[in-house]
Amino acid sequence: VDIKWLENINKVFENKKVVCTYGPVFFMDGPLLFKAAGAFVYWAFLQWNRLIHKDHTAGMNFAVRKSAYDEIGGFRSDLWTAEDIDLGLRIRKLGKVKYRANIKVYTSSRRLLAEGVFKFLGHHIANYFRMYIKGKASDDFKPIR
Repeated sequence: VDIKWLENINKVFENKKVVCTYGPVFFMDGPLLFKAAGAFVYWAFLQWNRLIHKDHTAGMNFAVRKSAYDEIGGFRSDLWTAEDIDLGLRIRKLGKVKYRANIKVYTSSRRLLAEGVFKFLGHHIANYFRMYIKGKASDDFKPIR
C-alpha cells in the first residue's frame, strides 16, 4: 500500500456526497512484462468503466463510507466472488463514487502466474459480464495460495 493511502482516502471523503472511492492496483511481483501490461490493461479497464458510469470497485482497493455501507446492507453473502463489484454497483445509488489515481495498492500476481493469462482473463471477463448483465457471479473461483 502507498504510505499516503489512508490520507488520500480521507481527503476524498471530506466531500460528504462521496460514498465510495477507489484507485488502481499494480502487481508487485512477477515478470516485468506482466507488471507493465497489467498496469496498462487495468488502467484502461477502469477508465472504460468510469466512462460508462459503472465504476469498478475492486475489493483490494476501495473504501466505503460506513453509513452508506450500512444503508445498502453490506456485502451480499450469496456471492462467492465479485461481491466487491456488486457492492460498488449498489452503493453508487446513494451518492458519488470517485476514482483517484493516488489511492493505489500493490497485489500479488500469483493467480495470474498459476492460472496463466488466458484462464485469468477469461474468468474475469466472464465474471464481469455475469455481474453487469445478470447480477450473478461465477461459482468456480478457487483460492490460490
